[in-house]
Amino acid sequence: METKKNLYFKKNDGKRIIVRCEPKCPFYMRISKRTSNEYWQLVSFTDDHTCHRRAKNRQAETEWLTKKFVPMLRHTPKMKPKGLIVETLDKWGVKLSTYQAYRAKVRAIEMIQGAQMEQYAHLREYADELRPLIGLDACFLKAEYGGQLIAAVGKDGNNQMILIAYAVVEVEIKDSWQWFLDLLLEDLNNVQHKQYAFISDQQKQFVLCNLDWYLPLPTLGPMWNTDYVLNTCMGIGKKKYHGGHMKELLWLAARATVVQDCEKAMQKIKTINEDAWKDMMQLPPSMWTRSTFRTDTQCDLQVNSMCEAFNMVVLEYRDKPIITLLEGLKHYITVRIVKQKELMLRYRGNICPRIQQILEKAKRAVGGWFPTWHGDDDFNLFSVTNGVDTYTVNLHTKTCACRKWDLTGIPCCHALV
Repeated sequence: METKKNLYFKKNDGKRIIVRCEPKCPFYMRISKRTSNEYWQLVSFTDDHTCHRRAKNRQAETEWLTKKFVPMLRHTPKMKPKGLIVETLDKWGVKLSTYQAYRAKVRAIEMIQGAQMEQYAHLREYADELRPLIGLDACFLKAEYGGQLIAAVGKDGNNQMILIAYAVVEVEIKDSWQWFLDLLLEDLNNVQHKQYAFISDQQKQFVLCNLDWYLPLPTLGPMWNTDYVLNTCMGIGKKKYHGGHMKELLWLAARATVVQDCEKAMQKIKTINEDAWKDMMQLPPSMWTRSTFRTDTQCDLQVNSMCEAFNMVVLEYRDKPIITLLEGLKHYITVRIVKQKELMLRYRGNICPRIQQILEKAKRAVGGWFPTWHGDDDFNLFSVTNGVDTYTVNLHTKTCACRKWDLTGIPCCHALV
């Protein structure tokens, strides 16, 4: 390929390899296998060419082209076969047909993204890694014809944002969300049947005062038991009752993982401002405090930060025409998946890096806690105490009375004692 000569294998078997060039060209190379051992030996070599350089080369096979295309297509996956033909001719002096370039591009994209059949084979495993907590959000599009982009965003096994689904609609109304969520839950149920919880900010469709505006439960069926986890309490605290101490108490109640701790914080709020306490008591606890969150979501998220992260990405495309917008999002998703895949291929740990960081933080909090075995035959039941608080840990069911392990699926400091 480097000499731009049209070499080919005249013979290629287990005993010999003969390489020739164009007809009437004296170039000749013969390699034979020695009978006494497994080594190959150059027997005859005539390094002389009388032929001209040719742009078409027999050695430009799909496998070779695929390896050359992967670095280019990793950064520019939308490059068309015509562009690949020009690049190949410019870099290696090889002229390709459109079919050659297309076939090699398909193979290269499969190497980058993973073969489609292989990905479908692991689809259920992929769904298992998705936390059953889904953030919902919408943003205005600034192109000439307007519209809104609605999206469902989740968290993967490494606690990072992952885009599940998105759609462009004319306006954010009941029918738009009804259509979007029906399709979303139907697809999720086909891949992996789970109970899903949703989180949205205070201004969106699931805010308490507008709950009758959208009633999805009858249409989803009884198997979904859907919760709507909102950060409404933080909005109340910020807008109606100012002061750093009040904010701290609101967060203390919201972040409490056991009911008793939440009630203690609420009593402190009542002492300081009874009106704030009354407002908070009107909100269903399952909407704002971790102490009553479901544990099957394996996520203790309270604010819609994953949707906010996605909105930062969308900013670049919000003023683009519809096709440019959709292609831009598709390109972003592809590049992000590839980057995350490459990151994990380089990673040598047995636990995802962000989860490992949480575990390391929990290990540092172990000091001062002492375990007591409950005497079970399997050594699974323990009580852990620091002299003030006591929690029961069950290693078999992966639970702790503090509920942090139950909520996140990640062992708390009590389980690591």
